[in-house]
Amino acid sequence: MKKVKIIRSPAAPWLIPNIDTDIILPMSRLVSNYDETDHYAFEPYRYSDSEGKVENPEFPLNMPAYRDAKIMLCGHNFGCGSSREEATCALADMGIECFIASSFGSIFLRNCYQKGLLPVILPAETVEILAELAPGGEFEVNLETLTITAPNGDTVFFEIDPMRREMLLEGMDDVGHTLKQKVLIDGFYEKDKTARPWVYI
Repeated sequence: MKKVKIIRSPAAPWLIPNIDTDIILPMSRLVSNYDETDHYAFEPYRYSDSEGKVENPEFPLNMPAYRDAKIMLCGHNFGCGSSREEATCALADMGIECFIASSFGSIFLRNCYQKGLLPVILPAETVEILAELAPGGEFEVNLETLTITAPNGDTVFFEIDPMRREMLLEGMDDVGHTLKQKVLIDGFYEKDKTARPWVYI
């Protein structure tokens, strides 16, 4: 996976609460257009027609200022609903690298880490302040220093599980992180084969 260290980008503000994975990627598009999931991400809000061809000008990612945004400022409980892993795949394919919200759906949160996306949890009041500053220009999200710098220079600190931080910085998923312990794993197997040879028949 791509290593996540510093993300510089405008931040698209979209503070609607309880955006679930069926809004992020509708099931109908997952079944019939698997190779175009990024095009249909956020379809119920992103398009004003039923075919995904006419953009809704009021949706932030359709606005010129945020069309290429790598950062989204989201509402409470973003990514709730089903465990649809393809939802994070679609968002990554859109080029979004970081989501900032007061809370996330628990499975969506885990899927973000597996896809190399950075979810940042901040108090709702702080997210609202950042959203007010969004029209001012570029944000910087720094995973090394655990800081977010707004366009006006204000800095906000955030927390993240140390293991998840390490994995994102090194570009690893859970499997890659486990394989860092390959020497210990191989050593265990060698001892276990001696102690319990019947297990390895």
